[in-house]
Amino acid sequence: PTPTVALPVGLGTPYPPGGPVLTTGNAEGLVELARFGKGSLNQAIWAPDGAEIAVASSLGIYFYDAETLQQVRFIETGYWINCIAYAPNGKTLVSGGRNGQVDLWDAQSGQLLRSMQELHSSAVMSVAYSPTNPLLASVDWSGELRFWQVSDGRLLNQVSEANDGRQIVFSPDGTSLIVFARNSNFVKVYDVADGHYKGVIIYLTSYVNSVALSPDKRTIGIAGHDFSLVPAGWIQQENMKFETRLNNRLPEADRSNVLLAYAPDGTRLAAISASGGLYFFDTTSYTINGQIKAPAGNYLNLEFSPDS
Repeated sequence: PTPTVALPVGLGTPYPPGGPVLTTGNAEGLVELARFGKGSLNQAIWAPDGAEIAVASSLGIYFYDAETLQQVRFIETGYWINCIAYAPNGKTLVSGGRNGQVDLWDAQSGQLLRSMQELHSSAVMSVAYSPTNPLLASVDWSGELRFWQVSDGRLLNQVSEANDGRQIVFSPDGTSLIVFARNSNFVKVYDVADGHYKGVIIYLTSYVNSVALSPDKRTIGIAGHDFSLVPAGWIQQENMKFETRLNNRLPEADRSNVLLAYAPDGTRLAAISASGGLYFFDTTSYTINGQIKAPAGNYLNLEFSPDS
């Protein structure tokens, strides 16, 4: 038999008619006829031009029109996708899989352009495009950090001692990579050129749940129970060690699992907590100038649209 329904299918699609009972003797002949649901959704990101939203899932990568929120494309990857990142020009998309694979896709056609030449030894947790150079970075569950050449998928550098890394963020000038693990209390910084360790920012009064860099390259926001602000110049230094504490800018009821995001023009900073408090801060004084009550939950990521 062949599938009779486009995959995946939505709510209201009838189940296929009944057939023979499944046994060990006929299991090899099992063919998927329909798939219900979208799988586990793991990350959502805006395309650089703001026209679409890409979503990483256990089934593949979905693309949605940003205005209508209707699905426009789907890449069936054949493996669980943990994380995705757009190239600065929006033409390609990199994905990191639970199987340790890092792949590069054409964002419009969904064609696989190339796979990075070596698998990670564990699930890839975060991927990032350099904003200034043709290279990628990825980090896996074990904390192994890798830098890749975009043009041919070649491994450029590997850092095995980043053993508490789960998320990665390039500095705006592309020279440094910030690595952190949610629920740890420190942020490590590595040099992109050769992968050497540059230093650490220690969050004395909370775990780290999110890191955001201001568009003007001056400030790093670090969030956990609340958030604090660190001068971005620290990450350019060698052998640096910077200690920071909570600034208690959020109301006490909303100090849990905070995520941060800067607006593209740098005039606002958004912070959302697990209790659903979404706050907007003016970045000249970092005082609250707007608030929305969102549903409670442990949010995975927070982003402004590119045209915000």
